[in-house]
Amino acid sequence: MMAALLLMILCISTFGFLGILFADIVASVAASGSLLRYQAVTVIVTLFAPVAVASTVCTVVFLLAGDYIGAAFALLRLVLNYRHWKRLRSDDNWWKGRGKKILGSINRAFDKQAPTAAGAGA
Repeated sequence: MMAALLLMILCISTFGFLGILFADIVASVAASGSLLRYQAVTVIVTLFAPVAVASTVCTVVFLLAGDYIGAAFALLRLVLNYRHWKRLRSDDNWWKGRGKKILGSINRAFDKQAPTAAGAGA
């Protein structure tokens, strides 16, 4: 069971990295401001979080297993993804500004006051 979970995490890390690499190639040949670049950068930003988590888990597992070369490569992949994500943060993508909108809608949903009885209070 644990081996299957670790294999799944390794696959997410590896194939997610390959997805980011492919989307980066597409984004590099697309013109700035085009729909193709917008879509490619959206894919990169979307894949970053699961790949970062999976790479971190892989690094820890490799270190605990004593595979220092595997840990070095997993850490290198994590660092390269992070640097790439930092470079693309200023680019336009679907997620830009969504965090504030999502948090605002969550706050509005939980800020609704409980209905009061008619005539109660002031």
